[in-house]
Amino acid sequence: IVDQQWTKHYKALLDAEHRQATLPENASKTRDLLKKEVECCLKNCLELQAQKDEYEQLISEVYAKGDAIKATVKKENDLEDLRTEMESGTRGKIAADSPFWKAKFNIRSQNGPSRNQ
Repeated sequence: IVDQQWTKHYKALLDAEHRQATLPENASKTRDLLKKEVECCLKNCLELQAQKDEYEQLISEVYAKGDAIKATVKKENDLEDLRTEMESGTRGKIAADSPFWKAKFNIRSQNGPSRNQ
Protein backbone atom coordinates (compact mmCIF):
# COMPACT_ATOMS: atom_id res chain seq x y z
CA ILE A 1 0.00 0.00 0.00
CA VAL A 2 2.80 2.40 0.90
CA ASP A 3 4.59 1.57 -2.37
CA GLN A 4 1.45 2.27 -4.37
CA GLN A 5 0.86 5.58 -2.61
CA TRP A 6 4.51 6.55 -3.02
CA THR A 7 4.37 5.75 -6.75
CA LYS A 8 1.16 7.75 -7.13
CA HIS A 9 2.62 10.80 -5.37
CA TYR A 10 5.92 10.50 -7.23
CA LYS A 11 4.10 10.50 -10.59
CA ALA A 12 2.13 13.55 -9.46
CA LEU A 13 5.41 15.24 -8.48
CA LEU A 14 6.96 14.49 -11.87
CA ASP A 15 3.84 15.80 -13.62
CA ALA A 16 3.81 19.01 -11.58
CA GLU A 17 7.53 19.57 -12.17
CA HIS A 18 7.04 19.04 -15.90
CA ARG A 19 4.12 21.50 -16.02
CA GLN A 20 6.18 24.00 -14.03
CA ALA A 21 9.16 23.63 -16.37
CA THR A 22 7.05 24.12 -19.50
CA LEU A 23 5.26 27.29 -18.32
CA PRO A 24 5.92 30.52 -20.18
CA GLU A 25 7.92 33.19 -18.35
CA ASN A 26 5.00 35.63 -18.00
CA ALA A 27 2.68 33.22 -16.04
CA SER A 28 3.88 34.15 -12.56
CA LYS A 29 0.61 33.41 -10.74
CA THR A 30 0.37 29.95 -12.26
CA ARG A 31 4.08 29.41 -11.57
CA ASP A 32 3.50 30.15 -7.87
CA LEU A 33 0.57 27.71 -7.76
CA LEU A 34 2.63 24.99 -9.42
CA LYS A 35 5.54 25.70 -7.09
CA LYS A 36 3.22 25.09 -4.11
CA GLU A 37 1.92 21.90 -5.76
CA VAL A 38 5.48 20.64 -6.32
CA GLU A 39 6.38 21.38 -2.69
CA CYS A 40 3.26 19.55 -1.47
CA CYS A 41 3.95 16.52 -3.69
CA LEU A 42 7.60 16.47 -2.60
CA LYS A 43 6.56 16.64 1.07
CA ASN A 44 4.15 13.71 0.58
CA CYS A 45 6.82 11.68 -1.22
CA LEU A 46 9.33 12.30 1.56
CA GLU A 47 6.82 11.27 4.25
CA LEU A 48 5.94 8.10 2.38
CA GLN A 49 9.63 7.35 1.76
CA ALA A 50 10.27 7.67 5.51
CA GLN A 51 7.41 5.24 6.21
CA LYS A 52 8.72 2.89 3.53
CA ASP A 53 12.24 2.98 5.03
CA GLU A 54 10.89 2.35 8.53
CA TYR A 55 8.85 -0.59 7.25
CA GLU A 56 11.91 -2.09 5.53
CA GLN A 57 13.96 -1.65 8.71
CA LEU A 58 11.31 -3.42 10.79
CA ILE A 59 11.17 -6.26 8.27
CA SER A 60 14.94 -6.69 8.41
CA GLU A 61 14.81 -6.74 12.23
CA VAL A 62 12.16 -9.48 12.14
CA TYR A 63 14.27 -11.51 9.71
CA ALA A 64 17.34 -11.04 11.92
CA LYS A 65 15.39 -12.34 14.95
CA GLY A 66 14.16 -15.29 12.88
CA ASP A 67 17.71 -16.09 11.78
CA ALA A 68 18.88 -15.97 15.40
CA ILE A 69 16.08 -18.33 16.44
CA LYS A 70 16.94 -20.70 13.57
CA ALA A 71 20.60 -20.69 14.62
CA THR A 72 19.64 -21.49 18.23
CA VAL A 73 17.33 -24.32 17.15
CA LYS A 74 20.04 -25.74 14.87
CA LYS A 75 22.57 -25.61 17.72
CA GLU A 76 20.11 -27.39 20.05
CA ASN A 77 19.41 -30.04 17.42
CA ASP A 78 23.12 -30.57 16.83
CA LEU A 79 23.70 -30.94 20.58
CA GLU A 80 20.83 -33.41 20.86
CA ASP A 81 22.24 -35.43 17.95
CA LEU A 82 25.66 -35.44 19.62
CA ARG A 83 24.11 -36.54 22.93
CA THR A 84 22.23 -39.36 21.22
CA GLU A 85 25.35 -40.48 19.36
CA MET A 86 27.47 -40.41 22.51
CA GLU A 87 24.80 -42.25 24.50
CA SER A 88 24.43 -44.98 21.90
CA GLY A 89 28.22 -45.38 21.79
CA THR A 90 28.33 -45.71 25.58
CA ARG A 91 25.41 -48.16 25.57
CA GLY A 92 27.29 -50.28 23.03
CA LYS A 93 30.46 -50.37 25.15
CA ILE A 94 28.94 -50.98 28.58
CA ALA A 95 26.63 -53.90 29.33
CA ALA A 96 23.05 -53.11 30.36
CA ASP A 97 23.37 -54.93 33.72
CA SER A 98 26.55 -53.04 34.69
CA PRO A 99 26.54 -50.99 37.93
CA PHE A 100 27.62 -48.04 35.75
CA TRP A 101 23.99 -47.45 34.78
CA LYS A 102 22.82 -47.42 38.41
CA ALA A 103 25.45 -44.94 39.68
CA LYS A 104 24.56 -41.28 40.21
CA PHE A 105 26.83 -38.81 38.47
CA ASN A 106 28.05 -35.47 39.76
CA ILE A 107 27.72 -32.98 36.92
CA ARG A 108 29.82 -30.30 38.63
CA SER A 109 33.49 -30.06 37.86
CA GLN A 110 35.84 -30.74 40.72
CA ASN A 111 38.28 -28.08 39.55
CA GLY A 112 35.77 -25.43 38.39
CA PRO A 113 34.42 -22.49 40.39
CA SER A 114 31.45 -23.07 42.63
CA ARG A 115 28.02 -21.70 41.65
CA ASN A 116 27.75 -19.57 44.80
CA GLN A 117 30.26 -17.01 43.56
